[in-house]
Amino acid sequence: MSFPLPLPNSMHKKILYLACMGAFLLNGPTIFAQSSPNFLSKTKSNTYTLKEIGTIDPVLMKGLDARYDHLLNVRSDEVALGVKLKLQFYFSKYLQDNSELEVLVNDQVIKKIKLDGAKGNQLTTEEIEIPHQILTANNLITYKFRGHYSNNCEDPRDSRLWFVLGNKSQVEITTSQFATANDLSAFPIPFIDPDQQFPSTIPFVFAGSPDKSTLEAAGILSSYLGASAYQQKIKFKSVFNKIPTSGNAVIFVSDPEYLLNLNVKRINPEPSLAIIENPFDNLGKLLLVMGANGNAHKTSVLNLIDKKRLLSGNFVQLNDELPKFPKRLPYDAPAWVQTNKPIKISDISGAPTSDNLKVISYGSTVVPIDIPLPPDLYHIKGSSGIKVDLKFAFSLPDASKGESASLAISDDQRFVRDFTLTSQENSPFGKLKSYFNNKVAYYINFAKSLADSEESDIARIDQVKENHVKFEVPLFPNQSDLKLRAYFNYKYPRDLECVASTPIPLTQKMLYTNSSIDVSHVSHFIELPNLSVFAQKGFPFTRLADLSDTGVILNKNFNEQSISTYLTMLGFLGSKTHYPAIKVQVALDDQINDLRNKDLLIIDENNSSKVLKNWSIPEEHNSLALTLNKAATKLFGKLISMIDNSPVEEDEPVQVNDTNAGLGKIIGFESPLKSHKSVILLKGTSEFDFDNIQNALLQPADFKHPIEGTNALIYDDKVSSFDNGNYYDVGSLNIIEFIYWTLVKFPILFILFGLISIISLTMIMFTSLKSKTSRRISRSD
Repeated sequence: MSFPLPLPNSMHKKILYLACMGAFLLNGPTIFAQSSPNFLSKTKSNTYTLKEIGTIDPVLMKGLDARYDHLLNVRSDEVALGVKLKLQFYFSKYLQDNSELEVLVNDQVIKKIKLDGAKGNQLTTEEIEIPHQILTANNLITYKFRGHYSNNCEDPRDSRLWFVLGNKSQVEITTSQFATANDLSAFPIPFIDPDQQFPSTIPFVFAGSPDKSTLEAAGILSSYLGASAYQQKIKFKSVFNKIPTSGNAVIFVSDPEYLLNLNVKRINPEPSLAIIENPFDNLGKLLLVMGANGNAHKTSVLNLIDKKRLLSGNFVQLNDELPKFPKRLPYDAPAWVQTNKPIKISDISGAPTSDNLKVISYGSTVVPIDIPLPPDLYHIKGSSGIKVDLKFAFSLPDASKGESASLAISDDQRFVRDFTLTSQENSPFGKLKSYFNNKVAYYINFAKSLADSEESDIARIDQVKENHVKFEVPLFPNQSDLKLRAYFNYKYPRDLECVASTPIPLTQKMLYTNSSIDVSHVSHFIELPNLSVFAQKGFPFTRLADLSDTGVILNKNFNEQSISTYLTMLGFLGSKTHYPAIKVQVALDDQINDLRNKDLLIIDENNSSKVLKNWSIPEEHNSLALTLNKAATKLFGKLISMIDNSPVEEDEPVQVNDTNAGLGKIIGFESPLKSHKSVILLKGTSEFDFDNIQNALLQPADFKHPIEGTNALIYDDKVSSFDNGNYYDVGSLNIIEFIYWTLVKFPILFILFGLISIISLTMIMFTSLKSKTSRRISRSD
């Protein structure tokens, strides 16, 4: 069998084809591809919503001067020809006609939209054309809201000053793709572009039916691409014996006959890599992973992703020596907070940069920061939580005017601590210095306001005080992220002088990325199955970033869809750790005993897995406790709706039926092969079923409910989760935590322990009193 690559029809292409083949025979192992002139290009247009490129919720902007930024990136092999913004927004009906929304691209003003309060409190649309001359590969689009409710002195804190940018606003981008050099040094470009924001699908082509080692090599590569893509959602499509007619693809091939069909000749079967043009698409690239067998494919892939090895050119021939990767420890994924020592925020892969943690605004502001955590951290009330050493800077309040400032810390809407912010200048000289600096700044800004300067607001952003605070944050059960919110609160006296049209100044608030997080003292313990931590963090597979404790089980008669799901899942797990799955192992369902000591990911299509026929798979039902809890919650919701006359949203249940097309299932349970090991089962009967599963994991914001519990059914944009109560525990606790957990989990033991304690205390007191009575009687005798 060979790839369907027919000889070109036109005579000049035939001559070029034969000339290339002759060159191969003369020059040995050189890779030749049909040359594409650099001026070849292909134009395409795509439309995305702001939600699809990262703006999860509508954006609320408040005050006199507020802004929102988002990126619009273009692939490195494309040039932006134009962008059209189709904005949807609301604004306050109290705004005066001098209010406006200013749209900037790369700090250049594109358009100013007048906001007339007479049209407020209703949906407004606006289309904005962005010329290609100012577009680059990485574009910063800025929306600046300038609100006014009076021509006189205005308070930036007034509730009438608001603007909402809808996340269903659209970005239509037209790009032109151009030909690039065949160079392995650019990898993973063009297959993925780390800066790209849009979902993409990468075909993986297999010459014939792949063996276990080739599948492992493909899984390592897909996890590497997933780890390199950061926020980009990537799906992988498996193809047997057919090259895609357009775009890029990865090809795993061993047979020299296939290589000849691709205009490639190798002298020997040693592992090698090549990048050539797609013979059906001059702008597409094919990455060839070559070798005599699956082990050679794995050698090629590991050398490709090894950052210590610098590959270049369009062809590299390798030896059989495998590159050495450092041994991974539990919970040391680059995308997570390290659990063996304190770690700086800047050392976490994908953590926010300093620019994202700086805010300049009027008065009080919140600065958010999300820190990824291992999801199995265990905490009991009263014990040490997450230790945070937060370093920050803030504009000093003017104490001489009665101003004050404080910092309040919360975690996911839970109050943690608050701190008073002062200049710490308590000496007479310090107070005099502070008073003098504030007065100088006041008169300088007053002079600017008289001169109608563009920066006429009273700004105190150059008077910044650095500080740091230490505190502990208690943990939620199964908390996946530490969602710190730093609220900088400025308080001002009621009677304020109005200078530069506003009574309060601009202030600067900033968090530093050398702030540290410490969870090294927290135990790792969790009750599984818990599909929520699997969907959010890929746990328990991602406990070891290289997936050395993970096995993947495929049906013996696997097909393209099964392999596509496997590759997409490995890419999904790589995106959660930012590390490739270099130790993952694959087995067919009749070889499962080879992986009995591992956590298992099983992909079963059409209920054909031999393994599952011998296992008892938990059904989709809720435990009695959860059923009662849901019923009580539903009843409470109806009572509230009766009180305030609000409508009750009834969730349409997903029908449980194995014959339904489009019904994907995710089931978690303890491995029957080894206790305290996990099984995650993905089941479906069609390609659509597995697409639903992949979409629910890669794009959870598009679904009405999250994946959670022990079982999840997925249909279209609906997720129905169940919790059957069949738990097992993973991890370890210290003695105090173990006693607490046991008493909470088994309250009958708490009752028995209390009864035993009361009886024992009673016996001791009775024996003591009886002894005293006996002694008194003996003395009286």
